Amino acid sequence: MTAARLRIHLSLLPHPYPQDPGAWLESWGRFVFAVERGREIVTLVDSQWNLDALAEWFVESEVALRAEELCIAGYGPLPQESLAQAEHRLRDRDFADGDPEEAPWFEALFAYWEQHNLYVPFRGSRHVPSMYIGLNKGVGEVSRYDPDHDIAWAYPFDMAAFCATLRQELVALLRAWQRDAPDAQARARAVFLLSSLLGQTGI
Repeated sequence: MTAARLRIHLSLLPHPYPQDPGAWLESWGRFVFAVERGREIVTLVDSQWNLDALAEWFVESEVALRAEELCIAGYGPLPQESLAQAEHRLRDRDFADGDPEEAPWFEALFAYWEQHNLYVPFRGSRHVPSMYIGLNKGVGEVSRYDPDHDIAWAYPFDMAAFCATLRQELVALLRAWQRDAPDAQARARAVFLLSSLLGQTGI
């Protein structure tokens, strides 16, 4: 299958719930993830959420996105199996009561989920499904698998190009937030995330 391009577009919007506690510390905006294959564009998600959470997740996950394969105790995707399908199969593994391998198995799956599931930075949103993003046999892939609703798809893409584009989008968004945020703490958070994205500090 020919690799596609995984596109991301971010834009700041007025916060729809300005009276909520902590709303003044959030960079609310629109995010669009779409796959581009030649002239075909498939929108995976188009919604709104707190976008500084996406910046924080990317800082924490970029190295894993670029380099980590799904491998739990030596088990990974089968031939022709997507990351989402493999994660579902590995998560359904049965263990005998008291099996010492059970806890580290599910801890490793949870760690993979935290860095490779696009739902993670948008936790709480009802409009972002579970979608896995990572390397599958060395090739970037975004995939979803929901057998209860007969959903199964996967798109290969250029991971390096996606990470570069997402970084550019996040830097532009955070600079706009830093410039326009009325609160000093929000501006300080934007500066911290910018420095993290630009490699000046950890997060």
